[in-house]
Amino acid sequence: MFTFSVAGNLAPLYTTVSGLSEKEMPVETCPSGMHVLEIPGFVVGSDVDPSNDLLGYVVFIRKTGDNSLDKRRHQHYRENVLLPFVEKVLQKYDQTTAEFGGGAKFYRTVSQTAECVFRGRSFDR
Repeated sequence: MFTFSVAGNLAPLYTTVSGLSEKEMPVETCPSGMHVLEIPGFVVGSDVDPSNDLLGYVVFIRKTGDNSLDKRRHQHYRENVLLPFVEKVLQKYDQTTAEFGGGAKFYRTVSQTAECVFRGRSFDR
């Protein structure tokens, strides 16, 4: 999964291998049905910048009859990749500016934008 900011910043990579059978991911070795592999440097550009050791993720998910594991994966992505990425981008640019059709500009401070993201509210307010 690739996550970009409007400024072109790229979050660490997050890859999912889903639909694994119980034979491929036995309940005995992985009772939760989801295994997260954290890989330092699994980010775009780490090949040219060896000091870039941000964590990227490969997530393995066993096939189930419901979407409970997918919800857990999404929560893991949100908490470990998306929200930290948004926070770093906001800190880097200090203030966010969004331009929309008709030349309208919307300015938000870091705290206002972070409040919307972290509380799950819409940015349209």
